[in-house]
Amino acid sequence: MDITGLSSEIGVSRNTVYSYLSFLENTYFLYLVSPFSRSVDKEVRGTKKVYFCDNGIANYLGRIDSWRLLENAVYHNVKKYGKVNYYQRRSGNEIDFVLPEVNLALEVKQRGRKRDYLKLSNLAESLGITNYYVVSLEFNLEKGIIPVTDI
Repeated sequence: MDITGLSSEIGVSRNTVYSYLSFLENTYFLYLVSPFSRSVDKEVRGTKKVYFCDNGIANYLGRIDSWRLLENAVYHNVKKYGKVNYYQRRSGNEIDFVLPEVNLALEVKQRGRKRDYLKLSNLAESLGITNYYVVSLEFNLEKGIIPVTDI
């Protein structure tokens, strides 16, 4: 989420945007997810991802595409396991969900493939994460790919 861009688009100050986001987060209307980092300072500074409290509301407000709705639904199922972060490199490679308390990384795909799992394994292992899975909407028997219904 780009706070500066959002503030200029709606014509309010950055502080006002932060205030609105704080209100929406404290009323559980949306959730802000910080990037994963071994450094607490870097984690606090990083750009946050937004997840809505409900897929119906998210879709109505933003006409969100189906894979983002899937990711939003998965977020709601994994947040019960503790702190949730995401990870993204400057190159653009990312992990949708990192759960540091349980040493788990999850990448959400509508159609999970072996190459998605291999990419995730390289990223996760570089972070010292030993448990990682691609969560797929479509059923796939490949190693490391689990159906979204198992989350």
